[in-house]
Amino acid sequence: MDRSEKLLHGIDKSMRVLEIGPLFRPICSRAEGWNVYSIDHASEDELRQKYRNHVDVDVSRIERVDFVWRGGPMVEAVPKVYHGAFDACIASHVIEHIPDPIAFLRSLAALLKPGAVVALAVPDKRWCFDFFRPLSTTAGWLEANRLGLTKHSRTTRFEYETSVINSDGQVAWAPGPLGTPSFSGCPIWQSYTVFRPQSDLENEDYVDCHAWCFTPSSFVLIIEELHALGALDFRIKHTFPTVGHEFFVILEQSQVRETDVARMQKRRMRLMMATARELREQLEMLPVHLDLD
Repeated sequence: MDRSEKLLHGIDKSMRVLEIGPLFRPICSRAEGWNVYSIDHASEDELRQKYRNHVDVDVSRIERVDFVWRGGPMVEAVPKVYHGAFDACIASHVIEHIPDPIAFLRSLAALLKPGAVVALAVPDKRWCFDFFRPLSTTAGWLEANRLGLTKHSRTTRFEYETSVINSDGQVAWAPGPLGTPSFSGCPIWQSYTVFRPQSDLENEDYVDCHAWCFTPSSFVLIIEELHALGALDFRIKHTFPTVGHEFFVILEQSQVRETDVARMQKRRMRLMMATARELREQLEMLPVHLDLD
């Protein structure tokens, strides 16, 4: 299966699909007959202006934006006539950017029909610029939701800006030995300004970054734990392993919770062990001989 086939697993042209942030590379193209609606942080004209000097973006192909989401709960950016109207949602490299993923997924639950699916493409932190960053946790998602975050925290901003790397000049790469690493973000002295008393992040414009880092098993663990806790109505339907620097997850709505404590604990332990093995695989890719003196 190629990338599109994985994201379209269980999705067909008879469905009404919501695609988040397709920019100029939609998975579901209107030109190909899909009944698709798109949501983004800006209108298509604003996106063309924003990306006009980006050599990797073909601004002439930017998709029509049906719903503009500038802040607050995503569901509020969509007219009520479309609430509960979508059969599926596709979000490629979106979830890791969201300050409050629980609120984001709850908005999706309100926009989707019962039984609808969500297809996610998610970067694997082992093979992209998040290489040295720690894994995100269920507790982190719960705290972001408790705080109602709509912007990234000072901690997230500092960690992201000072830890992201390139490997041989590449921001993402396939599984294999790490090349020569180099920092691609800000020097620590520059990023430290977010912690100084005069810093006023609450009144600043939104600054984008990767807020969350995952391996395939660590992501599944978060979803499974939040579903068991009743914090989310989504659970894992299907996963596809990492290819290049991304893995794929299909979520389905379900309000049937795991209530067997022993079974849930065994499931959690299996996923934690799998996550540890994934991190061991990452460590084995570190260069053996690298002169950084």
